[in-house]
Amino acid sequence: MVLAVHYLLQMLLGLRAKSDVIGATVNMLFYAPVAILITYSILHVECNVRNRNRYRTASIATYLLILAIFGVGYLTKGDLQMPIASYAMLALLVLYIVVATYILVTINTKKRKIISQEIKSGDQLPTVRELAEEAGVNPNTMQRAFSELEHEGMVFSKRTSGRFVTEDEKLIKQKRHELATEELQSFVQNMHHIGFDTSDIIAVLESYVKENH
Repeated sequence: MVLAVHYLLQMLLGLRAKSDVIGATVNMLFYAPVAILITYSILHVECNVRNRNRYRTASIATYLLILAIFGVGYLTKGDLQMPIASYAMLALLVLYIVVATYILVTINTKKRKIISQEIKSGDQLPTVRELAEEAGVNPNTMQRAFSELEHEGMVFSKRTSGRFVTEDEKLIKQKRHELATEELQSFVQNMHHIGFDTSDIIAVLESYVKENH
């Protein structure tokens, strides 16, 4: 709906034809909430309830800041020819998406390493500050990722010693099964999309396993 309204305005007002800067500025007003909504939807699935509320607040605040930048730019310039404001809006949106993506990647990477036992049960993890410095991100961003892993029970904290990988083998097996199910669902769906039926998929998979393993 948002993009449909955007397209209609572009057609009726000819904003892109008037100026690339005007077109880009208006694009940001419409594309930003769509990008933020998609990003938040992914975070909503991956994160716990407490952090969902934080990310929802951050998502709303990000778009309100984008609107504020637009308002200041319009009041300053008196029209939609505001290249500096346009770049600032884009930078803010990119920052939001990059931080959200990094949190998700960190959660999934650490989770896979624990499930595969690349990181052993009971192993101590580097500190948040050490990992943040290594990755070149804000420690608060890394802290959010670890809070998700703690919520899932994949890691636990000792007050004076730091964070450690769970020693709950049952939980690790459960997470391994969940991950395997996700991978299989994706594989089967993709095979169906390219024309294989269930019996063909089983035959192809059995043949592949025999030849390669």
